[in-house]
Amino acid sequence: MGNFSLLLEDDFDYDLCSARLLGRDIATIATRSTMQAVNELLQGETGVQEEYFLVEAMSGRYGSKSFTKNLDLLEALYKGLTEKHRKK
Repeated sequence: MGNFSLLLEDDFDYDLCSARLLGRDIATIATRSTMQAVNELLQGETGVQEEYFLVEAMSGRYGSKSFTKNLDLLEALYKGLTEKHRKK
């Protein structure tokens, strides 16, 4: 089913799905060193942190909900990066 399964999730969100698919695409084409750098960046900017520099730099999107939405987008991107998918 591949990426189609994302559409069937109960909490489907087009933006989050797009970020997750982008993460999968990055994981497919990125070099090992690029993946390491991106993983380190996203580990420091997602989950529970004292400060969220990247999330705050993304501000201005989605009005008053921008912080939460931007954090959700980065977490979806990170999830896509770390999912295990075989290249066909």
